[in-house]
Amino acid sequence: MRNASSSLLAACTLAASFTSGYAQKAASQPSDEAIASAIKQALAEEDALQGSDISIVPTVRHGVVTLKGYVPNKAAKVLAAQEIDEITGVKRVMNDLVIQEPPLAHNP
Repeated sequence: MRNASSSLLAACTLAASFTSGYAQKAASQPSDEAIASAIKQALAEEDALQGSDISIVPTVRHGVVTLKGYVPNKAAKVLAAQEIDEITGVKRVMNDLVIQEPPLAHNP
């Protein structure tokens, strides 16, 4: 009987520990709205991601960020994903940005 009680107590302690750890992690995970706000700020502060030929629209769901829009080159596409990947709460970045070279200047 004592062995069964010890096993039950150990199982309950383990379950409580797991549940507590999960609750703490969930509480420390920023909301999707907070992540989206941090992304917009990070993109606005990165000079290399500014310009009329750049349009980046991030969406966040459960910490997974999807980037859609246009950038002028691969370097900008990679930089956008790297900047966002460093933000607290981002679990993964789905980089669906399209490389679109800016139109040539038209001189009439």
